[in-house]
Amino acid sequence: NGRYEKAALSPKARERIAATRAFIDKEWMNDNAPLMYSFNTGVGLFKDQRVLMSDMAAYQTKSIYAHATGIGEPLDEDIVRATMLLRANAFASNYSGPRVEVVDRLLDFLNKGLIPVIPAKGSVGASGDLGEVAEVMPDIEARYEELNRHEGFPIDLLYGREDRILDYRRQGEAFAQRVPTCRLTLVSGGHMLPLTQPALCAATIRATLAAARA
Repeated sequence: NGRYEKAALSPKARERIAATRAFIDKEWMNDNAPLMYSFNTGVGLFKDQRVLMSDMAAYQTKSIYAHATGIGEPLDEDIVRATMLLRANAFASNYSGPRVEVVDRLLDFLNKGLIPVIPAKGSVGASGDLGEVAEVMPDIEARYEELNRHEGFPIDLLYGREDRILDYRRQGEAFAQRVPTCRLTLVSGGHMLPLTQPALCAATIRATLAAARA
């Protein structure tokens, strides 16, 4: 009938999230706290560089914007709603340390029908999906020859020479050798180029889209 059940945090989940966040605010939200990767440090090449509390809000905002690289048709609303609910449920599991207000705002959006537009294509291969990538790589490799047959299909790879997680020789050059239509670009930098070199990544994406439309 087009109506949805309302989602809300349980009292116990709300209490646990608040307690965890209070601990984080007390013990970690200061410039003397131990370094924790991507929490109070940069990422990739900047993993040992502390992010000062005075810069934290801007850093977190840029980190999110740097991952907004999706393309393609918007996902169906029900899929986006399910994604939002799953994220709220993950927060409620109390392993992430968000403020209660963040979870409430996410659920408010869901309950009031404020559903964001999420493109269907695109992913950033960070720690959250490297395991999945490892699982699907055999199937992807099996399709390399098929990619070669689509001469008009643009494939661009952007790699940082100093990347300590993905080696441009083992991954980038190996792929480019098997798929001659691939254009491999090596730049100075480490992992997470969308964060450390956003302008370059945006230019690469625009060039790839232009080639696809040509």
